[in-house]
Amino acid sequence: MKIETVTCKGVSECNEDAVIINDNISVYGVADGACDSFLDDFAKINMQLQTKMKEYSIDTSKKEQLWGTALALVKISPNRIDFIQTGDCMIFAVYDSGFVRVLTRAQTEFLEGVAINKWKELIDKGIHKQKDLREGVEDVLISIRQRSNTFAGYGVLNGENDAVDY
Repeated sequence: MKIETVTCKGVSECNEDAVIINDNISVYGVADGACDSFLDDFAKINMQLQTKMKEYSIDTSKKEQLWGTALALVKISPNRIDFIQTGDCMIFAVYDSGFVRVLTRAQTEFLEGVAINKWKELIDKGIHKQKDLREGVEDVLISIRQRSNTFAGYGVLNGENDAVDY
């Protein structure tokens, strides 16, 4: 079996993508910004993130201040494949024939359109500096963050107890 990984750097100067490869236990993944019990490991990592944010005095009652990461992990066993996915990370299976099957969906896709449309409106009004564009969509981005780990939003590993449900 051939394992390939791909990450695409966004427009930000900082790229916090991390590729996870552990051939010894057949676990592969990417964290954007964990094994028998995959979900338990996921929950432990989430709680460690919550603890670390409290150490740094992050106000965890404000979703827009939470640290977070989208995550896609795959564990390959002889008779099955288990995976966990959150946010905009995607998992694809590529068959020997070249056929590509999408195994997950970008949970943020329907929310990102609002921010992208506002970004385009600002550009049409003559705003072109990244800093000014970012400030112009900040309210939309905060409203999107408010939907993290809710049925109306998307899953993200951000220390919230509900993260393991999404």
